[in-house]
Amino acid sequence: HLDDVEGMYEKLPEVIRAEQKAPYLRLEYPEAGITNVRRITGTVHLLLQLAIIAALGVGGFGIWQSSFASVRERTREIGLKLAMGAEQRDIMLQFLGEALSSSLLGGAIGIVAGVTAAVTLSIVVGFPLAWGRIFLSIPISLLTATLVGAVGGTYPAMRAGRMDVASALRFE
Repeated sequence: HLDDVEGMYEKLPEVIRAEQKAPYLRLEYPEAGITNVRRITGTVHLLLQLAIIAALGVGGFGIWQSSFASVRERTREIGLKLAMGAEQRDIMLQFLGEALSSSLLGGAIGIVAGVTAAVTLSIVVGFPLAWGRIFLSIPISLLTATLVGAVGGTYPAMRAGRMDVASALRFE
């Protein structure tokens, strides 16, 4: 870890002198190099966070668009259900449930693909996996998928539930 470099730099002469004679030992601390590495890793970290935010936004918009298309395609069905006594809440829950189902399915597929890629890369590179982090990230990923589905599906579900019965039944 980069924060440990300076402490190791200070302890390294003691360790070397304890193991061997090194009367002319001289170490140099590459402060400029460490600063550059910190700046680069900070920039990469920021770019990764922006990419994650963009991916979540695209996913939420995809759920929103899909839910609106579903509401539009099923306008007559919604009108018929409302005419037969379904409550607005029932219609809203139906469409919100569909949005949540599709986002959770997408999240589960993403988890399986991500773990598969991590295991494959670990085998190819020969680097051990941090299974604790992987197992911790699974519920976080499912929670995120649920939030994206809820945010993306709420407005179309509300719109479906508030639809006028007569207009919906006349819709072609």
